Amino acid sequence: RESAAQLAILMQLMDGSSFLGAAVNFAVRLLGTSPKLQALSRVTLIEILGQMESDLAKLDGLPPEMKRLMDALIRSRNQAVMKDLKTELQKRRPAQNISILYGAGHMPDLESRLRQELGYRPTETRWLTAISVNPAQAGVTDGELRFMRGLVKWQIQELQKKPKEKKGL
Repeated sequence: RESAAQLAILMQLMDGSSFLGAAVNFAVRLLGTSPKLQALSRVTLIEILGQMESDLAKLDGLPPEMKRLMDALIRSRNQAVMKDLKTELQKRRPAQNISILYGAGHMPDLESRLRQELGYRPTETRWLTAISVNPAQAGVTDGELRFMRGLVKWQIQELQKKPKEKKGL
């Protein structure tokens, strides 16, 4: 029940039909007008992705309802991808190369499914640049960069902590 309400709020946020959704749309448009804000946003995203050790549903600091929602979204979408992949592989002439473009949060579950369901094993690791930023060119100072990196690091550490037990309950 609570998860359904949170999902409804999330959907309103994403489609812009709520006040918060309209505010997010405004913020995104504002980002588009400022190279400095774009650079800081990229730095933030790079730092978040670089510090995440597992999928978002495993962060101890998230409320249980949000964990369940994240887990359900990731697993259901990965299940759909696996179904499509298996359909492609069963074709008389499957494609020689298949790419699956997904967010980093999907990777632990997706890798597990590829190993367990299809018996795949990694043969090489190759890193490609997905996001880059030139802070100096965008006018971001070293102090602003240190602040943003420190803020992200602190937030990730807080989310990785288990919630404190409530006293007297």
